[in-house]
Amino acid sequence: NEGDIIFLGPGTTVLAMAHHMRSKSNITILTNSFPVVNELANTNNIIYFLGGILNGNEYSVTGTFANSMLETFCANKAFIGCGGISLQHGITDFSAPTADVNRLMVKNATKSILLCSGDKLRSNAFSIVCPLSEIDVMISDESLDAQDAEAIRGFGIDLHIAAVDE
Repeated sequence: NEGDIIFLGPGTTVLAMAHHMRSKSNITILTNSFPVVNELANTNNIIYFLGGILNGNEYSVTGTFANSMLETFCANKAFIGCGGISLQHGITDFSAPTADVNRLMVKNATKSILLCSGDKLRSNAFSIVCPLSEIDVMISDESLDAQDAEAIRGFGIDLHIAAVDE
């Protein structure tokens, strides 16, 4: 929404959301993702880019500098992706430094929104980001089966199923 301050993490699902934000204006965005910055660079928004160590696999920055910078900001909403989701371990990522950044985004946001495809449920990636109880909203796709959807809602998460654009 106009006037929001938001965190946008790295990943293809968050990038897809950033693409749909191009028409939005007057939003303050803080991100560690080069693709997100490229997507939103010519919009009427304020963009803060975290400093840190380049992760060439996902074109993002992580590490001590990124974490220190994140610790000084608060946001209305954090939009993060994930490598996996399990009912036992919660949100996980393949990279420990990326998990650290996402964890701080969730911690310093009023509302945490997980963007992920349904096929990531019931799989663990390497590093734990946060338990499911710290996620307020999850936006997924039609590949999330009904049983898994009910399990997600059982954690008090507001689940939305989005149509997939081809």
